[in-house]
Amino acid sequence: MRFTFIVLLMVGSAFTAGCSTSAYMDPTSVAREGPTADVPGSIGLPASLFKSDQAVMSNEDIEKILSSKVYPPSRGRMAVVRIGGRYPVGRTWWSENVAQLEQQSTDGLVNTFRSSPRLSKVVVLPTMLTPAQTTVPYLREAAARVQADTLLVYRTFTQNYQKQRFFGNDEVHAYCTVEAVLLDTRTGIITDASVKTHNMLAGRSSKDIEFEETVARAEQQATGAALAEAAAEPVRNLNAEPMPPVPTTQAARAGE
Repeated sequence: MRFTFIVLLMVGSAFTAGCSTSAYMDPTSVAREGPTADVPGSIGLPASLFKSDQAVMSNEDIEKILSSKVYPPSRGRMAVVRIGGRYPVGRTWWSENVAQLEQQSTDGLVNTFRSSPRLSKVVVLPTMLTPAQTTVPYLREAAARVQADTLLVYRTFTQNYQKQRFFGNDEVHAYCTVEAVLLDTRTGIITDASVKTHNMLAGRSSKDIEFEETVARAEQQATGAALAEAAAEPVRNLNAEPMPPVPTTQAARAGE
């Protein structure tokens, strides 16, 4: 009788242990199903999981950058620089009309930013001051030399499709994509970015010396429209940015 009781007790213990094992859940499976506060490291990872990333930027620097807030000045100065190539000099189809269109495109871009109440002055950086290496450190240096709080860096890409006609005027379909970024000179932070594409259909005019001039005119018109669109969005965002906080000493003086 006592032997039978011991056997039954051992069978019951094994059954109970089996139930406990089947109910156990691996913590790693919880992490895969979703982040929980009970699983260490499942949320809020403070560092990169790849050691090779440290060769470019440390985890401490990234954390400092991401936790910092950059406020545009209340009345800042902006410099404008275009990177990338322009039209080659010396082509016979480079007429006065095409040159005027290019100047109008640049003026339209600059005037859009000059309309912002957050900017006191907007200047175009001369090409002789444009750094040979258009990396962020060299661009910051160029902006600092003209005492610009913000640097607008942009470049354009143009492409065209030509249609030769036996009857009627030849046509060209030009596309222009503009990439523009706002760079805070002090911190090196990119505060805004814009990418816009515009297309333009133009036919050969009787004033065009040759069809290549028609192509240049269409590309300049598409560039001007794309520049206007690329500038409008950053200006709206700049105007909506909160004013920089007033330093404690100035706030105390204002209250006196």
